[in-house]
Amino acid sequence: MIIEKDVVIIGGGPAGLAAAVKLKECGIEDIVIIEREKKLGGILRQCIHDGFGLTRFGETLSGPEYAQRFIDEVIKNNIEYFLNNLNAGDIVECLVTKDRNNNGKYKPKYDSFLLRSLKIISKNKKNYKLTLNKTNIIKYSDVKYEIRKYLHKLGYLEVTLPILTNGEVSSKSESFCTLYSKKNIKLYLRKTMDIFLRMYSCSDFNKIYCIGNCYRNEYLTSKYKPEFEMLSIFSNYLSKNNAIKLAIKIIKIITSKDIECSFIDEKSYNEITPSDNTFYVINNYANSTNSYCDVLENDKTDEFKVKYKGVTIVHGVSEICNYDEYVKKIELQGKKDDYGELQIIENLIDSGAPQCYNLGISIVRLLSLYNNLKIKDYDIFSFDRLGEI
Repeated sequence: MIIEKDVVIIGGGPAGLAAAVKLKECGIEDIVIIEREKKLGGILRQCIHDGFGLTRFGETLSGPEYAQRFIDEVIKNNIEYFLNNLNAGDIVECLVTKDRNNNGKYKPKYDSFLLRSLKIISKNKKNYKLTLNKTNIIKYSDVKYEIRKYLHKLGYLEVTLPILTNGEVSSKSESFCTLYSKKNIKLYLRKTMDIFLRMYSCSDFNKIYCIGNCYRNEYLTSKYKPEFEMLSIFSNYLSKNNAIKLAIKIIKIITSKDIECSFIDEKSYNEITPSDNTFYVINNYANSTNSYCDVLENDKTDEFKVKYKGVTIVHGVSEICNYDEYVKKIELQGKKDDYGELQIIENLIDSGAPQCYNLGISIVRLLSLYNNLKIKDYDIFSFDRLGEI
């Protein structure tokens, strides 16, 4: 809808109605009132007590009666109006020109402008409160841009990966499942991007990454949600120490500040009360069934985690290069019947899979924790559809 008027008044309450009538008396002809409710009158329609109108009309009127006097004048002066039209969250475009001669009709105290068009670009029948989160949404976008710029400077290539997989390996969490009806095949939404990035790393792509959604059939909380965006980085021949340095640099990009880091082993971390202002880089994890990563000679896993406020925001692992070890991990997790992409893993390892470090980083989780916000302050849609926290 495009409206071309000299004056557009937003709101059909008593002030808007009185302004429209006064402008008409001053010689302004091209006026329109836009009101979001189904009737003109604003709040006065709810004020059933009397006491209105003594000054202007010389008699005591109720709120609805007082409003109706203005409505009658608007109708009498043939002033155009639209009802039930704009809502919070609607997007409009206004084009104005400066009225240097004040249009020869009236002399305002300040510079005046003529509205040439008002275009309603998008109608939101429901207010999704996006405008309340605008600053955070822009911040999230800016952070991802800076991360991409930094990784490209280091020679990393961004790749696009499939969302549907034919197996559930790579994560202990439950999957979302769907049916590919044309082939009668059960498929799963990816829980991680690891298998596909590993295929790239085994195909002479030494530095790759993807920023994309993953899906895990888990509970919805203020810090976790079943669909979430991850930054996943695969780098061939990267040492753990250099992987940690890369993770810390990306954390600094996300927080836009220097950060305080404490390097600590798993046992010591479990014995302390973590500080809310410190990022803990945790090493020397005992070998367990949970992590798909290489095991060192001291029976410690070749992995690290960065935790902030008790929450894991970075997980770095050295990818398994032994097929039997990979199968053993799956069986220890009780997934003997769920081999999914194991054939792909076997082929990759048989072809000579290089040593590769994998970093998984939750950008939005860190942003929300660091700024004392909730994930829904950066992305409201999942919470709106799945239930408010």
